[in-house]
Amino acid sequence: MSAAPAGLPQPYHVVWTIDTEEFADPREAARYALEAVSDPQSWAHVFTVTDRDGNTVDVDLDETEETAERCRWRSRSMP
Repeated sequence: MSAAPAGLPQPYHVVWTIDTEEFADPREAARYALEAVSDPQSWAHVFTVTDRDGNTVDVDLDETEETAERCRWRSRSMP
């Protein structure tokens, strides 16, 4: 696929990953992850974002605009 012109909306694949403690089942682990990402005091502000061309960048939402401008895309296939 060709890259979308700058500034135009395009689809992204966004992932937040957490390693959890041991839980009785997957649903319980998912509830724990939801609580972690929903908590305003959470550290869960780093996401891996992949565009439709497979270019991937880690985005830290706690970074300033200046440091965010320095994010480097790395090539990786979209899952």
